[in-house]
Amino acid sequence: MKRRNRFQLGLQAAERFFRLRIRNQVMSRLRGLRFAHLPTFMITGTKGKTTTSRLVAAILTEAGHTVGLVTTDGVSVAGKVVATGDQAGVRGHRIVLRDDRVTAAVLETARGGLKRNGLSMRPVRAAALLNVGYDHVGADGIATQDAMARLKARVADNGRHVVLNAEDARCLALAARYRPQRVTLFARRITHPALAAHAAAGGHIVGADDADVVVWRQAGHEPVVIAPLADMPVTLSAMSDMFIDDVHAAAALTLSIGVEPAAVRDGLVGFQGGREHNPGRLTFFNGHPFTLAVDRGFEASIIANAAGTVARFSGGGRRVAALSCVGNRPDEHLRRIGDVARENFDHVILYEEPTYRRGRAAGEIAGLLAEGLDRSGFPRNAWEQADDTEQAMARAIALGEPGGVVFLMSTRSDAVELVERILRDAQPGEGV
Repeated sequence: MKRRNRFQLGLQAAERFFRLRIRNQVMSRLRGLRFAHLPTFMITGTKGKTTTSRLVAAILTEAGHTVGLVTTDGVSVAGKVVATGDQAGVRGHRIVLRDDRVTAAVLETARGGLKRNGLSMRPVRAAALLNVGYDHVGADGIATQDAMARLKARVADNGRHVVLNAEDARCLALAARYRPQRVTLFARRITHPALAAHAAAGGHIVGADDADVVVWRQAGHEPVVIAPLADMPVTLSAMSDMFIDDVHAAAALTLSIGVEPAAVRDGLVGFQGGREHNPGRLTFFNGHPFTLAVDRGFEASIIANAAGTVARFSGGGRRVAALSCVGNRPDEHLRRIGDVARENFDHVILYEEPTYRRGRAAGEIAGLLAEGLDRSGFPRNAWEQADDTEQAMARAIALGEPGGVVFLMSTRSDAVELVERILRDAQPGEGV
């Protein structure tokens, strides 16, 4: 009898799952029809989703739109927050689409919501796949990067126009699925071989020329100059490769649907990044004898990229980092973060944020990070462990030296406010 009951419960659960899946598919198609008049953008990838989404929103605002923006940090309409927390899925998308003020929608689409609920609307005006990294591989039944690429490709398939990163092999391979005229490829250099071939086939391309000026080429038209990268504050004087990629993606998305190049230029040049426009994404704090920055990247390559960018602003002094991660990443993912520390830092403070353990036991996250440090050969006397986020960050700041770097990796959405509070509370002589 118990076996029979378990079988019936299993059938009921399967029925609920498929009913929900069918309902979501029907509703996404209905939303696509209802909002066909609305400029809609769907953006996914391993890194850069939020920054690219914010850049697209800034450009559309310059173009005269009232923008509904959905990111993993919340939902805003016309620049005013209407919902907080991770909203990058159907729930957040619905909030924007139901708001009568919205004349353009920018919909960050993260892996979790896409896996659980599918697409929120079909189709959208333009969709971007920025990259396919290692983050979240091993979670939710996604065993490989190729499997992750197949999941995220559903977003690209959903765009009437598709934007892809030519420097990511999995993104570039996806371009062959579409007519060239439907695709805009971007790369850091407009001379990238894949861009040249795509333009010759009738596609659109975006990249920087030899003078670090962003250029857009549309098949059959003269190249259009947008603006120098150095004039765009988010690129950190053209020294941040990851933010340069985001700039190119945002330009490609908006230009592909006919936004005027002048609005694209004004949006990119006016986007300050940092605390004002891009909080939590490599935010710098000025007025210290060392370079101090906080970032919310949770994957080894993101940390390496951010650390490399920060190092360009330093004077060659000691490089200190506070490192952690959220608990819903695979064990090897956490070990890789420890590995990357060897190449980028001289001293490391490991910590855990209890609310982000995501089912792991206390000490497990820090232990896996420590395994990565040991595996890389990081000196045992050059790393320590703190009890929580605030203690780790305060300790890292106290260890800062003139000409050096203090890099704070945070799992918390209020990371910038937390660092500001630590700096305010620090006493003279405590290293700040």
